[in-house]
Amino acid sequence: MTGAPSAPLSAVDDTVDVEYGQFCLQDMARMHAAAEVPVPPGGNWLLAGGRGGVLFQSAESDHSPAIRVELWATQPPARDEPFDATADATFSTDGTELRLWSITAAMGDETLVLPAAGTYNVRAYVSGQAEIQAAEAAEPASFAEGLEQWLIQIWPAEK
Repeated sequence: MTGAPSAPLSAVDDTVDVEYGQFCLQDMARMHAAAEVPVPPGGNWLLAGGRGGVLFQSAESDHSPAIRVELWATQPPARDEPFDATADATFSTDGTELRLWSITAAMGDETLVLPAAGTYNVRAYVSGQAEIQAAEAAEPASFAEGLEQWLIQIWPAEK
């Protein structure tokens, strides 16, 4: 096989409530909580991966971003579109199903099925941060939908 893959193996489009400025991609085996993954010091982070999933930091709280989660066979090519921020991490699962999860455990509707439990890489891209910040400044707790957009790509970590 040569070159980077051209398309994900599978993908889900979903949303979840952002609470306290955060949301998760949770391993549904629930042996470990993605919301408890240690975050980098200093408060300026986009995502943190660990046992049980990935914790994401949004630009605001009390809204529902549009989120696409993709599963790739290998590392996907970098995206050319302009994004506000991007970051990478590694996480591990005990199960094979992932779902978006709010900090208080409200789940997204869709399930992404992994080929096996194990260690995965994740890359997240986010856009619309200025738009959700403006909406929240104009109307706090606006519960705006889709102003912030996330693309989350997952692929198996090399052994």
